[in-house]
Amino acid sequence: MKKAISLLLLLSTAIILTGCNRHPVASTPRPQPTEANVPTPSRPAETSQPTPTQNSSHGGEMSWNRVCMDATTKALEMEISRYNSWLGNASASKKKMYRNALDYLQRELKKYQQMDPADYKPGDACHSIPGVEIGTYGKTKCKCPSEPITVEAWVREKLPGMLDYKGESRSGPFYIATGIKGGDFSVIKRGVHYDMTLYPLLPESYPFPSTYVCIGAFKVAR
Repeated sequence: MKKAISLLLLLSTAIILTGCNRHPVASTPRPQPTEANVPTPSRPAETSQPTPTQNSSHGGEMSWNRVCMDATTKALEMEISRYNSWLGNASASKKKMYRNALDYLQRELKKYQQMDPADYKPGDACHSIPGVEIGTYGKTKCKCPSEPITVEAWVREKLPGMLDYKGESRSGPFYIATGIKGGDFSVIKRGVHYDMTLYPLLPESYPFPSTYVCIGAFKVAR
Protein backbone atom coordinates (compact mmCIF):
# COMPACT_ATOMS: atom_id res chain seq x y z
CA MET A 1 0.00 0.00 0.00
CA LYS A 2 2.80 2.36 0.95
CA LYS A 3 4.61 1.53 -2.29
CA ALA A 4 1.47 2.36 -4.28
CA ILE A 5 1.12 5.73 -2.53
CA SER A 6 4.79 6.56 -3.12
CA LEU A 7 4.45 5.68 -6.80
CA LEU A 8 1.42 7.96 -7.13
CA LEU A 9 3.28 10.85 -5.48
CA LEU A 10 6.25 10.48 -7.84
CA LEU A 11 3.95 10.34 -10.86
CA SER A 12 2.07 13.51 -9.75
CA THR A 13 5.35 15.40 -9.25
CA ALA A 14 6.55 14.46 -12.72
CA ILE A 15 3.30 15.69 -14.32
CA ILE A 16 3.54 19.05 -12.50
CA LEU A 17 7.15 19.58 -13.54
CA THR A 18 6.31 18.72 -17.16
CA GLY A 19 3.46 21.28 -17.15
CA CYS A 20 5.73 23.97 -15.73
CA ASN A 21 8.32 23.48 -18.46
CA ARG A 22 5.76 23.80 -21.28
CA HIS A 23 5.84 27.62 -21.29
CA PRO A 24 9.20 28.70 -19.85
CA VAL A 25 9.59 32.35 -18.84
CA ALA A 26 12.03 34.22 -21.04
CA SER A 27 15.19 35.13 -19.20
CA THR A 28 16.34 37.90 -21.59
CA PRO A 29 15.34 41.35 -20.22
CA ARG A 30 13.48 43.81 -22.48
CA PRO A 31 15.88 46.34 -24.04
CA GLN A 32 15.58 49.79 -22.51
CA PRO A 33 15.17 52.78 -24.84
CA THR A 34 18.36 54.74 -25.42
CA GLU A 35 19.06 58.11 -27.01
CA ALA A 36 19.53 57.68 -30.74
CA ASN A 37 22.73 58.93 -32.31
CA VAL A 38 21.10 61.26 -34.80
CA PRO A 39 23.53 63.12 -37.08
CA THR A 40 23.34 66.89 -37.13
CA PRO A 41 21.21 68.00 -40.10
CA SER A 42 23.21 69.74 -42.79
CA ARG A 43 22.50 73.33 -43.75
CA PRO A 44 20.54 73.71 -46.98
CA ALA A 45 22.75 74.75 -49.86
CA GLU A 46 22.88 78.45 -50.59
CA THR A 47 22.36 78.94 -54.28
CA SER A 48 22.06 81.92 -56.50
CA GLN A 49 18.50 82.62 -57.52
CA PRO A 50 17.12 85.19 -59.92
CA THR A 51 15.56 88.30 -58.49
CA PRO A 52 11.81 87.81 -57.89
CA THR A 53 9.76 88.33 -61.02
CA GLN A 54 9.40 92.01 -61.76
CA ASN A 55 7.61 93.97 -64.44
CA SER A 56 9.84 95.10 -67.27
CA SER A 57 8.81 98.66 -66.49
CA HIS A 58 10.68 100.89 -64.09
CA GLY A 59 7.66 100.72 -61.79
CA GLY A 60 8.15 96.97 -61.28
CA GLU A 61 11.73 97.51 -60.13
CA MET A 62 10.61 100.30 -57.84
CA SER A 63 8.01 98.00 -56.32
CA TRP A 64 10.56 95.34 -55.32
CA ASN A 65 12.98 97.99 -54.09
CA ARG A 66 10.21 99.44 -51.96
CA VAL A 67 9.40 96.04 -50.45
CA CYS A 68 13.05 95.47 -49.50
CA MET A 69 13.49 99.03 -48.23
CA ASP A 70 10.37 98.78 -46.06
CA ALA A 71 11.61 95.40 -44.78
CA THR A 72 14.93 97.00 -43.85
CA THR A 73 13.07 99.76 -42.01
CA LYS A 74 11.03 97.17 -40.11
CA ALA A 75 14.19 95.26 -39.18
CA LEU A 76 15.77 98.44 -37.79
CA GLU A 77 12.62 99.16 -35.78
CA MET A 78 12.76 95.65 -34.30
CA GLU A 79 16.42 96.11 -33.37
CA ILE A 80 15.63 99.44 -31.71
CA SER A 81 12.86 97.79 -29.69
CA ARG A 82 15.22 95.03 -28.54
CA TYR A 83 17.92 97.46 -27.40
CA ASN A 84 15.39 99.57 -25.54
CA SER A 85 14.17 96.48 -23.68
CA TRP A 86 17.77 95.63 -22.64
CA LEU A 87 18.54 99.03 -21.13
CA GLY A 88 16.53 98.53 -17.94
CA ASN A 89 18.59 95.68 -16.48
CA ALA A 90 21.93 96.47 -18.09
CA SER A 91 25.17 97.27 -16.26
CA ALA A 92 26.70 100.72 -16.64
CA SER A 93 29.16 99.56 -19.31
CA LYS A 94 26.45 97.73 -21.22
CA LYS A 95 24.12 100.71 -21.03
CA LYS A 96 26.72 102.86 -22.73
CA MET A 97 27.08 100.31 -25.53
CA TYR A 98 23.31 99.98 -25.91
CA ARG A 99 22.78 103.75 -26.04
CA ASN A 100 25.48 104.11 -28.68
CA ALA A 101 23.81 101.34 -30.63
CA LEU A 102 20.45 103.06 -30.34
CA ASP A 103 21.91 106.33 -31.63
CA TYR A 104 23.31 104.49 -34.63
CA LEU A 105 20.09 102.56 -35.30
CA GLN A 106 17.99 105.72 -35.09
CA ARG A 107 20.21 107.38 -37.70
CA GLU A 108 19.97 104.34 -39.96
CA LEU A 109 16.20 104.22 -39.54
CA LYS A 110 15.82 107.88 -40.44
CA LYS A 111 18.02 107.38 -43.52
CA TYR A 112 15.88 104.54 -44.87
CA GLN A 113 12.60 106.25 -43.97
CA GLN A 114 13.62 109.23 -46.08
CA MET A 115 15.24 107.27 -48.89
CA ASP A 116 13.80 107.13 -52.39
CA PRO A 117 13.15 103.47 -53.28
CA ALA A 118 15.12 103.94 -56.50
CA ASP A 119 18.22 104.66 -54.40
CA TYR A 120 17.89 101.55 -52.27
CA LYS A 121 20.63 98.97 -52.79
CA PRO A 122 20.21 95.49 -51.26
CA GLY A 123 22.99 94.72 -48.82
CA ASP A 124 23.83 98.34 -47.94
CA ALA A 125 22.58 97.78 -44.38
CA CYS A 126 24.20 94.37 -44.09
CA HIS A 127 26.83 95.17 -41.46
CA SER A 128 27.02 95.01 -37.67
CA ILE A 129 26.54 98.02 -35.42
CA PRO A 130 29.88 99.75 -34.75
CA GLY A 131 31.17 99.11 -31.23
CA VAL A 132 28.68 96.34 -30.40
CA GLU A 133 29.88 92.87 -29.44
CA ILE A 134 27.35 90.15 -28.53
CA GLY A 135 28.71 86.63 -28.86
CA THR A 136 30.13 86.40 -32.37
CA TYR A 137 28.23 89.51 -33.42
CA GLY A 138 30.58 92.45 -33.92
CA LYS A 139 33.72 90.36 -33.35
CA THR A 140 33.97 89.08 -36.89
CA LYS A 141 33.16 90.62 -40.24
CA CYS A 142 29.45 90.50 -41.00
CA LYS A 143 28.65 87.41 -43.01
CA CYS A 144 25.39 88.41 -44.60
CA PRO A 145 25.29 86.18 -47.68
CA SER A 146 25.83 88.07 -50.90
CA GLU A 147 23.52 85.65 -52.72
CA PRO A 148 19.88 84.80 -51.98
CA ILE A 149 19.25 81.80 -49.73
CA THR A 150 16.92 78.95 -50.68
CA VAL A 151 15.27 77.00 -47.85
CA GLU A 152 12.23 74.87 -47.08
CA ALA A 153 10.67 77.03 -44.37
CA TRP A 154 7.49 77.46 -42.33
CA VAL A 155 6.18 79.70 -39.56
CA ARG A 156 4.66 78.97 -36.17
CA GLU A 157 3.58 82.55 -35.47
CA LYS A 158 2.38 85.42 -37.60
CA LEU A 159 4.95 87.35 -39.60
CA PRO A 160 6.99 89.49 -39.37
CA GLY A 161 9.02 87.15 -37.23
CA MET A 162 11.15 84.03 -37.06
CA LEU A 163 11.21 81.43 -39.81
CA ASP A 164 11.73 77.75 -39.04
CA TYR A 165 13.43 75.78 -41.78
CA LYS A 166 14.50 72.27 -42.69
CA GLY A 167 18.01 71.53 -41.45
CA GLU A 168 18.05 74.31 -38.85
CA SER A 169 20.43 73.79 -35.92
CA ARG A 170 20.44 75.23 -32.41
CA SER A 171 23.37 77.48 -33.29
CA GLY A 172 21.79 78.91 -36.42
CA PRO A 173 21.88 80.47 -38.82
CA PHE A 174 18.52 82.04 -37.97
CA TYR A 175 16.26 84.06 -40.27
CA ILE A 176 13.74 86.74 -39.29
CA ALA A 177 11.38 87.75 -42.09
CA THR A 178 10.45 91.43 -42.09
CA GLY A 179 9.22 91.72 -45.68
CA ILE A 180 7.67 89.67 -48.46
CA LYS A 181 7.17 90.09 -52.17
CA GLY A 182 3.75 91.68 -52.65
CA GLY A 183 3.77 93.02 -49.08
CA ASP A 184 1.10 90.66 -47.72
CA PHE A 185 2.31 88.29 -45.00
CA SER A 186 -1.12 86.65 -44.73
CA VAL A 187 -0.37 84.53 -47.81
CA ILE A 188 2.05 82.51 -45.63
CA LYS A 189 -0.02 80.07 -43.59
CA ARG A 190 1.20 78.75 -40.26
CA GLY A 191 2.51 75.19 -40.37
CA VAL A 192 2.61 74.99 -44.17
CA HIS A 193 6.05 74.24 -45.65
CA TYR A 194 7.22 76.52 -48.45
CA ASP A 195 10.21 76.56 -50.76
CA MET A 196 11.44 80.11 -50.18
CA THR A 197 14.05 82.41 -51.59
CA LEU A 198 15.30 84.74 -48.85
CA TYR A 199 17.11 88.02 -49.46
CA PRO A 200 19.41 89.13 -46.58
CA LEU A 201 18.90 92.66 -45.25
CA LEU A 202 20.99 93.11 -42.10
CA PRO A 203 22.25 91.00 -39.18
CA GLU A 204 20.37 90.70 -35.91
CA SER A 205 22.28 91.51 -32.71
CA TYR A 206 22.52 87.95 -31.45
CA PRO A 207 25.28 85.61 -30.18
CA PHE A 208 24.82 83.25 -33.15
CA PRO A 209 24.43 84.03 -36.85
CA SER A 210 21.00 85.59 -37.34
CA THR A 211 19.77 87.70 -40.24
CA TYR A 212 16.73 89.79 -41.09
CA VAL A 213 15.48 88.77 -44.54
CA CYS A 214 12.90 89.62 -47.17
CA ILE A 215 10.96 86.72 -48.71
CA GLY A 216 11.11 86.76 -52.50
CA ALA A 217 9.80 83.82 -54.51
CA PHE A 218 7.91 81.13 -52.60
CA LYS A 219 5.68 78.14 -53.28
CA VAL A 220 4.20 75.30 -51.26
CA ALA A 221 6.83 72.58 -50.84
CA ARG A 222 6.09 69.13 -52.25
